[in-house]
Amino acid sequence: MTIAENKKFTKDMLNVARANLKSVSILDIIDADKLSAGDRKNYLAAAHETYLNPVFHNELKNLIALQKDFVAMQAENERQSDYGRGVINGAALLYERIQQLNFEYESSLREKSGQEFDPMDPMAEI
Repeated sequence: MTIAENKKFTKDMLNVARANLKSVSILDIIDADKLSAGDRKNYLAAAHETYLNPVFHNELKNLIALQKDFVAMQAENERQSDYGRGVINGAALLYERIQQLNFEYESSLREKSGQEFDPMDPMAEI
């Protein structure tokens, strides 16, 4: 098998594994760093709205609490504990990414206006 054939085989096997595990296809992922300036601005604004949404915070906290309880009281083996810790880590990574995008959005507003950003000021974006 040539290197090119091996790479294609490996890529096909990864796609099959992802489909079997019902995981996200990498073809569906938007790389925020490769968006045009206008699309990135909209992307950051959406992340900002998500970060300000109390449901987002509540659901992440709830997910982490449920997994913490599962790991502490219900996991029957190390594999189940590792899975629970992985879910907690994934939730924390998601929160940190949305927080980072929110900070970038708020920083761009401050730079544009030349003043500190006040999230309670309804005219801050104008």
